[in-house]
Amino acid sequence: ALRDGLGLARDRVRLAPQLRERDFGAFNLCADRPSYEATWAADADAARPLGLWAEAAVEPAAAVQARASAFVAALERAHRGATVCLGAHGDLLQILQTAFARRPAETHRKITVMQRRLEKMQDRISSLEKG
Repeated sequence: ALRDGLGLARDRVRLAPQLRERDFGAFNLCADRPSYEATWAADADAARPLGLWAEAAVEPAAAVQARASAFVAALERAHRGATVCLGAHGDLLQILQTAFARRPAETHRKITVMQRRLEKMQDRISSLEKG
């Protein structure tokens, strides 16, 4: 749909595994938000750098940041001066935002601009679910 809206030919759109969603390990596809919140809390807990990630096989935020920012850097080199549109899941984009801000990946839930947008989206989704 985005491709059609931008008027791009099918061969101009590329899927990039580097922009795949963060691997939440045992929490992938869980319907319970507390599992994700536990992951984000573990991200921010410097005293437990690998605790929950190792237990549940969650991809560390720093690994997501490295993979996504390396991809963006490669795109910038390959398409200098061009406009490129990227699409990805919110958690990856929020972690990528830390790279642009030169902040540790583990602080991704503290970036206020993205956090406010996420909260508004969550409120909107909740109101739609309630009818």
